[in-house]
Amino acid sequence: MHIDPWTLALQAINLLVLLALLRWLFYRPLLAVMDARRQALQTEREQAEAARRQAELDAADLGRQHEAAAAAREQLLQAARQQAAAETEASALAARVSTEQCLREAQAAIVRERQQATQALFDEASGLAVELARGLLAQTPNDDAPLLARLMQRLADTPAAEWQTWFAEQAPRRVVLRSAAALGEDRQRGLTEALHAQLGADTEVGFDTDPSLLAGAELCFPHGVLALHWAAELREAEHRWRQHLPATPATAKALP
Repeated sequence: MHIDPWTLALQAINLLVLLALLRWLFYRPLLAVMDARRQALQTEREQAEAARRQAELDAADLGRQHEAAAAAREQLLQAARQQAAAETEASALAARVSTEQCLREAQAAIVRERQQATQALFDEASGLAVELARGLLAQTPNDDAPLLARLMQRLADTPAAEWQTWFAEQAPRRVVLRSAAALGEDRQRGLTEALHAQLGADTEVGFDTDPSLLAGAELCFPHGVLALHWAAELREAEHRWRQHLPATPATAKALP
């Protein structure tokens, strides 16, 4: 038997090439698939173990929740029993309080009605007295000179910083003297000079009449009024009179 070395060498080379191709094309992918499968199995085992541990933790937590729910249910039942008892007692107390409140409200209503009736009678009497005084004063001859003099003195006694705010920086400044009776030219001229001396020569002075003042006059600034007349005095007297309403048995009685 004759063996050709070249043929043997070529066959050996072919075998090596075949083995290399098999290793490259089949063996390495097969190893990769086996490694991936091994890793997948390992991951599944780890996940299964973690799921088991989580299930044990969930079971323990569920047990604790069940115990807590039982304790909470017992507390709710105890609280409901206590609330029912408290509501029963509160209902009885509310009934007593409501009865007492109704009695107090009835007594208060009676007192208020007495006070209102007394106040109405007092207001009517004071109104009639003021109207009677106003009517008598309107029919009484009077001289406005003393009241005008006192009004000018009151203006002189007023601090300049105060009456200057009545003008509120108005230019030109203007003031109107409104009197109960018409003033003659001589008196107007004298009052104008007095006002110029007090308020400044650039102040415009006007005159007007208002019979409702009864007697006296008032100085009307753009943002203020300085008054001295009988109508204002009557209003002030009526106001003071209403503030000093004497206590009646109905108003002085203390509620129980």
